[in-house]
Amino acid sequence: VVLVGGTLAPIPELARQLFPDAVPEGLEANAVEPRNEGQVKENEGKPARTLTSLSCGHVVPPDALLPLAVAKGPSGKPLDYSFQSRGKPEMIDELGRLLANACQVAPGGVVVFFPSFAYADTVYDR
Repeated sequence: VVLVGGTLAPIPELARQLFPDAVPEGLEANAVEPRNEGQVKENEGKPARTLTSLSCGHVVPPDALLPLAVAKGPSGKPLDYSFQSRGKPEMIDELGRLLANACQVAPGGVVVFFPSFAYADTVYDR
């Protein structure tokens, strides 16, 4: 199994959830506490699987990052991107204006992260 992504952190917690019977590379099987009693019974007599991970540093230099929290959009409307409100046309339109403005002033462009591919598609389609 290969997992690739930029938002899988924290890796140790994700690994425990996805592979509860695996032991991180470099540790002995008995050095890792099982998450539940059922796991101990399942693994009795079986060698533990080894989990290997590779994590690379951030590819964007710190001087190229400008994280911002924005409370109001370009038209002055309060931004509410809760699950219940984020799909409203007026919220998506305000996000579009905000991103268009950011693209005008950011040398080299911008990177935008969405909470899901489905929401990114919704915004793009609008």
